Amino acid sequence: MTSSKNTNSPHLENNKNSNNNSNDFQDDWSSFISEHSQDFNDIEKSKSAKEFEKHAKREDKRNIKRKEEEARKNAIRNLRIEREIFLSHGPRDNIRSSWLDVDDTMEEYSDDFVAPNPHFKNIRKSVVILWLVLLVGIAGIITSAFIPIIASIAATISIVFIIIAGVGLLMIRKDRHDNNDYSDYGNGARV
Repeated sequence: MTSSKNTNSPHLENNKNSNNNSNDFQDDWSSFISEHSQDFNDIEKSKSAKEFEKHAKREDKRNIKRKEEEARKNAIRNLRIEREIFLSHGPRDNIRSSWLDVDDTMEEYSDDFVAPNPHFKNIRKSVVILWLVLLVGIAGIITSAFIPIIASIAATISIVFIIIAGVGLLMIRKDRHDNNDYSDYGNGARV
């Protein structure tokens, strides 16, 4: 590769095309300033120089304001982004997976989960009747709230149904003995 040849550089020692008699750049610059000092003073005091100075100051102020505004906008944007990472505003802003995505969630968090599969084969008739009585009692309370004419009678009967069904379900649950594989542990908690 060839190097760049700057023939105008005052620092080159072998500059044959140079009209300078001295090798010192600072001396040359000082002599140029002193020779043209009157011209520089005239230019400095001219109307166009003053207008240029005002224009330059205005542009500097605009640039400073623009940089401050950009910094403020970037700070606000960064705060907004950080807040949106943790708080989403609506369903379309949510980037995290929902707990309703059961397949993905189960695969991600646990491999040994087995969904419950209850069987309703050996349900006693007394349990079904007590649950129906409890539901009728709750429906009666709701009905008495909407129909004030029969409120006192319906509420009284509904409360009696709820009490009978609740006590009956508790008594049936209390007498229940399960024959599970956990009989070694007794009725206490497994540790």
